[in-house]
Amino acid sequence: MRHAAHARWREWLTLIEQRGCEQLRAFAVRLRKDRAAVAAGLTEVWTQGAVEGHVNRVKLIKRSGYGRMSFTTSRQRVLIRQASWAKRGKRSLLADQYKIG
Repeated sequence: MRHAAHARWREWLTLIEQRGCEQLRAFAVRLRKDRAAVAAGLTEVWTQGAVEGHVNRVKLIKRSGYGRMSFTTSRQRVLIRQASWAKRGKRSLLADQYKIG
C-alpha cells in the first residue's frame, strides 16, 4: 500500500508539472528537490506520533503556567512528568538522558 502511494505521488507530481497552474508547478519543483524525504514519508512505517505527543504535552504544561512560570519551573515540570512515566514502565529519551526514574 505504501509503495502504491509513492507511485501515485510520482504520477500526481508529473501531472501537476504538465498541467498545473504556476503556483502548483512551483510547489512541484520544491517537492522534487526534497523527493527523498517525501518518498520516505510515504513508504516508511515510522511516524512522528510519539514525538508529537511529547511536544503537545510540553505545550500543555507551558500553557498551564499562563506566562507566570520561569524556564526553570517549566523544565522541572516536564522532567517530573517524565519521571512519573518512567515509574509506570514507560521509558522516554528525556528520562534516560537525565537519569530520572
